[in-house]
Amino acid sequence: MEAGQILMYVLQTLITIALGLVGWSVKNSIAELKNGIKHNADDIKRLEERHSSELERMKEKFDDLKSDLPFVYVTREDYVRTMNNVDKQMSDINGKLDRLLSGSKEG
Repeated sequence: MEAGQILMYVLQTLITIALGLVGWSVKNSIAELKNGIKHNADDIKRLEERHSSELERMKEKFDDLKSDLPFVYVTREDYVRTMNNVDKQMSDINGKLDRLLSGSKEG
């Protein structure tokens, strides 16, 4: 065999080994990516389930708040209307007391 042929076989062997290593590396990387994608998909499903249950719980709390709101919260208009009624009643009582006291001074 000539030196050229030996060199050619050695180069072909080295190139084949290099291509095999590159192929193995690519295959391994793709497998890791697929595994990572599967893991992420599982995490997303778990988070979606948890968030959907939390969302339902928050909706229930919000509905409870909406039903309790009229009993624990007074609107500004209701407050103003009630205070006007109280002021009117106080003025009526004040007028009655003035008449009562002025009547007793005259008598």
